[in-house]
Amino acid sequence: MSVGLERRHAHLTSWRALVPFDAAIVGIDLSDDKHALVVTDHQARVLDRQMTRGNVWHAIQALA
Repeated sequence: MSVGLERRHAHLTSWRALVPFDAAIVGIDLSDDKHALVVTDHQARVLDRQMTRGNVWHAIQALA
């Protein structure tokens, strides 16, 4: 394994230690016109993904 890959793995492991095992993680990308919402589990597997267009409030409503 390369040094860069080992460093990346150590970095991800340190982030995973901060999140409880039974928790979900929500990632939001609020670009100008297209917004992405992603829900992942503790192992970074994508559980749900939604794309919305329009203003930011449409993206926030998609979380509900």
